[in-house]
Amino acid sequence: MQFTKLLLLTLLLPLLAHAQIPALPPIVPYYDAKAYAWLWDAPTQAWRLIPRNEARILGGASFDPKRQLVGTLWLDGCYEVPAVSGQNVLLLFRKLGDFKTYAGLPAGESGIEVAKLDVRDGQLIRTAQLQRLGEAAATFGPKREPITVQRIQNADGVFHLVHVNRPLASGRYALYLPDRAFEFEVK
Repeated sequence: MQFTKLLLLTLLLPLLAHAQIPALPPIVPYYDAKAYAWLWDAPTQAWRLIPRNEARILGGASFDPKRQLVGTLWLDGCYEVPAVSGQNVLLLFRKLGDFKTYAGLPAGESGIEVAKLDVRDGQLIRTAQLQRLGEAAATFGPKREPITVQRIQNADGVFHLVHVNRPLASGRYALYLPDRAFEFEVK
């Protein structure tokens, strides 16, 4: 009986989450080919654009296009990042087409991760360590946050709605995809 209730709850949660999706943000045609990421600001009921903040992978040992880079995710940009409460964090990523995934990604996983960043030098440098996952994918491993990802495709491109499944502690975080990262803050 408990298993049946748990199974029903597992099947219904994505449907309930879909019913509560805020309206998608408008896409500016001039920038249509670019990739964007937003953070939902519940008090203002608005999507807030989040920056890449010069995100890059340092120390990556392989430049094989069939393998995702591993090494240190390094952010040292100075663009202001939006800050939200750690409760019910909702993020959105959009690209005209979908992003690449790599061999070794477990079935049912999207390749998107959210991870807390280590902050050094008074918030000038933010980092997180990536490690190999399977044959060619990369992950933050135990440092990643539990998330649910929903893929939405429409005329404006492919959107990935990311819901963090537990409250986040204060700090800087990365929304990480196999080919880019964005930064936001939890206060």
